[in-house]
Amino acid sequence: MVRSWMKSKIGASLVLIAALALGGTLAGAALHQHAAPSRVFHGCLNVRSHQLTSLYLAPVHRCPVGSIAVVWNARGPRGVRGASGANGSSILTSARVPSGACVNGDNDLDLLSGEVYDCPGGSWVDTGVSLKGGPGPSGPVGPVGAPGPQGSPGPVGLTGPMGPMGPGATVYATPGTYAYATPPGTTWIEVVAIGAGGGGGYSTTASGGGGGGGAIVTAILPASSCMVSVGAGGGGGASLIAPGGLSGSPTSVTCATARVGAGAGGGGGSPTTSGGSGGTASLSGAAVGVSSHSGVGGGSSDTSCSGTGAGGGNNGGGTGGAACAGTGAGVGGGGGSATTTGSGGSGGNGLVEVIPLSNGS
Repeated sequence: MVRSWMKSKIGASLVLIAALALGGTLAGAALHQHAAPSRVFHGCLNVRSHQLTSLYLAPVHRCPVGSIAVVWNARGPRGVRGASGANGSSILTSARVPSGACVNGDNDLDLLSGEVYDCPGGSWVDTGVSLKGGPGPSGPVGPVGAPGPQGSPGPVGLTGPMGPMGPGATVYATPGTYAYATPPGTTWIEVVAIGAGGGGGYSTTASGGGGGGGAIVTAILPASSCMVSVGAGGGGGASLIAPGGLSGSPTSVTCATARVGAGAGGGGGSPTTSGGSGGTASLSGAAVGVSSHSGVGGGSSDTSCSGTGAGGGNNGGGTGGAACAGTGAGVGGGGGSATTTGSGGSGGNGLVEVIPLSNGS
């Protein structure tokens, strides 16, 4: 029993003894360092005082009477492996908003937006924190770059809706005087005026001379209240007392101080006289001429109805005699008669065409 008790006491003191031995001092014990450092310690323990009387680093020694040999090493026996600890938090990154399951405590950084996500309960939650700062202030305006190359033409656009119908042209073909009121939005008017033709001459032996043609004139006038006058064709000669044809009356358009005039043709001659002259064009005030043509003179008397004897005009004759009518269509002088006692034909009436124009026309 004594030995068992001593062993128990010895075992309880081993840790203290080892610490004291490693510290290099121990009361009542002499450390002999002549042996090799095997890290195994040998000593003699007095059975009564429980003190080490000798301490050796080598096993070759003998304890004195009343002491027992004891042995211990510097490192204790290996303990039992402990349980594994819980996994720590992970810091992850993703190319965009993270998805899928996660471990509580994990964090994820969205590399695209800079947002930080947390995993408090097995799923990702945006923390509202972003590593990207707000937009910085605008920098200074850079210099203007060189013009780039011209791009290719784009496709043709859709056709727009048809616009409202304009007021259109007004034509005056009957001799007389008329008032013309320009439509709203009209700034200018275009006028085409044609003078009346002269009548053909009377003849007793052959055809009389044709009357002259009226002038044709085209002009632009400022829009206002205008007066239109259409000339009448001259009558033909009807007897030996008055064998010559009558001249036509002129055609004109007047808007305030602007005026366009188309002269009438002269009357046709008798068998011994020439045909009437053609009418001439005139412009005054703010009228701007576009084009004009004087009327052609009437023809002389002709026994065979050939040549120019049948009638003059700006594009032909008016109403001619039975055998020698004036040629062409339009306003001209009347043709001479082919009978031995025939009257000359009447000259054609004048004509006016008015076209309203706007700023965009």
